[in-house]
Amino acid sequence: MRNKNYLKSIFIFYVTIGCCSISQIEAAWTIPTTISTTLSDQPDISVDKSGNAVAIWQGFDGSNYVIQASSRPNGGSWTVPISISEGGENAQAPLVCMDALGNAVAVWNRFDGMYSMVQAAQLPLGGSWTGPINISSSGANANNATLGMDASGAVGNAVAVWHRFNGSNFVIQGATLPSGGSWSVPTDVSASGQDALIPEVAVDKNGNSVITCIRYDGSSFGVVSASQVYSEVWGPNFTLSLPGDTSYAPIVRVDSDGNAVCLWSQFDGTNNVIQTSSLVLGSSWSPSVALSAPGQNAYISDF
Repeated sequence: MRNKNYLKSIFIFYVTIGCCSISQIEAAWTIPTTISTTLSDQPDISVDKSGNAVAIWQGFDGSNYVIQASSRPNGGSWTVPISISEGGENAQAPLVCMDALGNAVAVWNRFDGMYSMVQAAQLPLGGSWTGPINISSSGANANNATLGMDASGAVGNAVAVWHRFNGSNFVIQGATLPSGGSWSVPTDVSASGQDALIPEVAVDKNGNSVITCIRYDGSSFGVVSASQVYSEVWGPNFTLSLPGDTSYAPIVRVDSDGNAVCLWSQFDGTNNVIQTSSLVLGSSWSPSVALSAPGQNAYISDF
């Protein structure tokens, strides 16, 4: 799951007996501040519950694309950007998440001269970025990394997932970073034998995580999910979408108690429709149902 934070207007409604008044609280946007110093794109940002922010993006060091970052304490100023990936080879597709205490984790893809790998670094609150480490196994391409993190609870662990070619198929792999610990050895999340691609991940306040991806069953792509209870192994895969219909672009979100909802787009033979399924923690996914109106196309827009 890409951890995106969107600023929205806040509305407070006051209701009194005999009349109703509406008061809108709107904070004015600050003057734009340039925080990058080179050719930059692919930005991502995360904000903790205290208002501390970390931004990362793909910059250019004159020879290669590198991952750069800047942070801003609540009410303070953005720090001078630094490169958090190594030079010498291209790095791209950065993502960043923060926990409730303001600790940040970033992941990205980097080319090592032969293969694409997933790398990560950490920024403790008030500290400095750690050096980048490989969290995917070497020897085959690992791409499309996504990141989720406990942003509200006390566990503070992060989960990264990606797809990797195992010599026969693309499989979804994942690694977990417990708060104050080290990244786990990457393990397979999806079953081998069929291609699985484009994972999404969400993490609740207790560190439980849910992933979704698309997986090819021999005739069409379907939406598949797997769950991981904090500190345990990944559970079995469940197919959420209807068989025979091509499905894509799944989005998964969890609440603070680990209950999940998944949305995806599915072609029913005539139109693309939005389907959904839900999961109560410790239970099974519900049968999928259509949310969008029949007879017209509907598409997923990430949020």
